[in-house]
This record gives sequence, structure tokens and C-alpha cells, in this order.
Amino acid sequence: MNLIDICTKFLKEIANYDLRTLSYLTEQLVERWGLDIEEELDPALAEYYSNKVVPHKAAVFKAGWETLNGVQKERPGYWFKRLLFHDLSKFSKAESAYAFHNFKDKSANSPEQIEAFELAWHHHKLNNSHHPEHWWKVNRDGSTEVLPMPHDDVVEMVADWIGAGKTYGNTLESWLTDPKAGNGLGNLATFVFHEKTIASLQPLLELVTGLESQPSIYLVNGITRGYRMFAKKKS
Repeated sequence: MNLIDICTKFLKEIANYDLRTLSYLTEQLVERWGLDIEEELDPALAEYYSNKVVPHKAAVFKAGWETLNGVQKERPGYWFKRLLFHDLSKFSKAESAYAFHNFKDKSANSPEQIEAFELAWHHHKLNNSHHPEHWWKVNRDGSTEVLPMPHDDVVEMVADWIGAGKTYGNTLESWLTDPKAGNGLGNLATFVFHEKTIASLQPLLELVTGLESQPSIYLVNGITRGYRMFAKKKS
């Protein structure tokens, strides 16, 4: 199995397989990530791409398209391309450590595996602007500042959350409000956003999930560092 096979499987799962789109997708892997798309994949990588990355990419593509129908229908060509290329960096060599990391039992990972995964995750955040962590500025002294996310990144972020939930048998609503996360406040409360990102995200989440969300100032040593959000079902 090679990357052409993987891309073919993905395009068939989103019902958009044709040679032109396949060429368009594989060209990105060659030009941006310097990959040999005809090279036989390591069995562990092939399994990871086929059983984890492809289902996730397909779920995000479908979720993104459904989300856009209720948000903004303009620029269909732009959004098709953007969703097509979602998480494409996971096929890069810099992120191959994902395939060898034990997510179910993290204690089983060696120090080398942990370091390799952290570097892969860091690379992923830097190269995918739909991740909130991408919009944190790290200063020379190690301090950080949160920056505003562009609206298109916010839309793709929500599609990513929906797609991840479908991949792992969960709904966006239950994930956002999961009492096991965020000290009982849900996964949404674990993120710190810029005020402008909150203004973009809040109406989108309400539209997609029907949940109410409430922003709260996030303070560190009495200084505003950003905003958290707390989601709950409408009363």
C-alpha cells in the first residue's frame, strides 16, 4: 500500500473520487511535504493512515460541508479545497510518530516514543491553523500571548471537533460538555481563546449544537490572558 492508495480510499469515502482530484491531492503531498507517493508504506503507517487518518479526514470533510450549509455557502471551491487538505500534514514524515504512539495506554510508551509524539504534535499545530494552539504566540522569554483566530479557521476547527466525535462515536454536544473534562465544566472549558475568536465561535456553536455558551475572563496573576467558554444545554 502506498500514499496513492490511501488518497484513493479517502476520496472514495467522501464520494469525490476522480483522477483529477486524486492528482490534485497527491501533488500536495509531493510538493509541500516532499513525499514519495509510490513508495511502499511501513505496515504500521499504512494501518494508521487507513484506519485512523482516512476515516477522520472523511468525517471532517462531511461535517465541514454540513456545517457550511448553515453558516456560509459562498466560496464552495475554496472550502472544497480546504476540507480536502485538512490534516494533510499527518502524512508527513515529521508526524509519523503518531502511528507508533500508544494512545490507549500512554504509560506503555517509552521516553523516546513520548518525545517523538510531542514533536509530531508540535509540528501538527504549527502547520494546521484550525488548531487553537496554532494561535498562541511564544515570546523569547517563554511567555505566551493568545492571538485571534480567523473565522475560516474557527469553522474548520468546529468541523474537526464534529469529525473527531463521529470517528470515536461521540457527539459534539457531549464532548463539549463532558463532565469528566475541564474540572467538570467540559472540554470546551479547557481552551483559552482571544476575545475576537469567542465572538466568532459563540454563534457558530449555538447554530450547530443548540448549546448556550458563556465566555469567562481567564486571568493569570491578575492579568487577562484570554477567555474560556462554558457550554450547557438551553434551559
